[in-house]
Amino acid sequence: MDIQNGITTEFLDETQINFLNEHFNKKFPDVDAKITVNLNRKDYEDETNLECVMRYVLTYNHPISPEDETWFFIEQDGDEMDVFSGIESVINKYIIQTKTCDHEFDRPKDEYGSTYPDGRSVCTKCELALKNHLPRIPNKHVIKMSSHSKGVVSQFDWGKTYIQGGDSGIVFSKKGSYRTAFMEAFPKIHGMGTFIRGEGDGIQAAEQQCWEIYQRMLNCKGHEWDRHVHGALREDGYAQCKHCKMCTSDALEPLTTCSVCDKPTKKTFGDGHICHTHYFELPEEDRIREYIKMMQDSSFSTNEAKETFDYKFVSRAQKRLFHELGEDEYLEHKRRLRQIIVFIKHNFYALVLGSSPLRRRESFTEEENRLMDECHDRIIEHIGLILDHIKSDGPSRLTCKHFIAKEYWPSEE
Repeated sequence: MDIQNGITTEFLDETQINFLNEHFNKKFPDVDAKITVNLNRKDYEDETNLECVMRYVLTYNHPISPEDETWFFIEQDGDEMDVFSGIESVINKYIIQTKTCDHEFDRPKDEYGSTYPDGRSVCTKCELALKNHLPRIPNKHVIKMSSHSKGVVSQFDWGKTYIQGGDSGIVFSKKGSYRTAFMEAFPKIHGMGTFIRGEGDGIQAAEQQCWEIYQRMLNCKGHEWDRHVHGALREDGYAQCKHCKMCTSDALEPLTTCSVCDKPTKKTFGDGHICHTHYFELPEEDRIREYIKMMQDSSFSTNEAKETFDYKFVSRAQKRLFHELGEDEYLEHKRRLRQIIVFIKHNFYALVLGSSPLRRRESFTEEENRLMDECHDRIIEHIGLILDHIKSDGPSRLTCKHFIAKEYWPSEE
């Protein structure tokens, strides 16, 4: 058991934390969980209200679903706030969930009363929540929401399309800014990737509009592409259909060409363009120098040592995948591959380097660079699983544990 302050709380000092860990680990030696003690404002929307609540969050991996982390919390307010009784209350609930309850699981429902189809379940007796315990319901999907972590069940079958939304997105326009519920979809239509956004009074109305736009694009009798998009001529291959208004970067070849081989490419380097083959042939120092210059010229604050390490992590993995897959397959999956690499990088920082992926660093050791290369070796070892994950519809067998050596995972020490 590990008891600590919450991320935004410094309620307990080091002596108190050590005492609590010693006391509760002695009293409950079989509890394998993390408990955070959080002192939170009771009403975040009312800044004049200074009332606070004590929230005790317990996180662990249940034996029924050991791959998935689960959690719950208990709150105290007013005269009830007492750290010892709060910690003991979450431990007692943990014991019920892991030892005494004969679970009866049901599928939870979203705010509109629709059953979540993605395998999540909640015990009707002890409130144990598991992510992937029940079979997935086919042809049903969940809209990932920016406003909360639960998501909303979609009304339509979006297949493999990634969908996300929010209850109150802000929109800036020439007529003035406004807030609206929105839904965004990133489908492939006739083999070409595009982006669709719908808006409405609520998420279901926004999805309805998004779906209607999607159907119009799917049923377009013949796309006629125009490089003039929103009043500007696009030379990078981005175009808009004159009939259904679908926009995509996949319909036309770029007008810009590689400065080495004259092959059409939209990838920039320096003052010109370069294809991926010749880009990866450039010395790494030249590519890093150009990347750092680009970051310095942007509005982002630059931490050169960390930006260099981040670039090496992503670019070296991309280069190895490019040579392993070949140009055509790499370019087909380039965006998804980069998402996976960045996800692995964040976990590499947290688990291997023991550091936040956002924290500034002034230097990196030779050993840390060696561990990065080791992580890249594991990426190539599991390239089949990566491709299966990209092409799959729904959960796959791919987890970050395939790329981070097991000695860095606390649960397996």
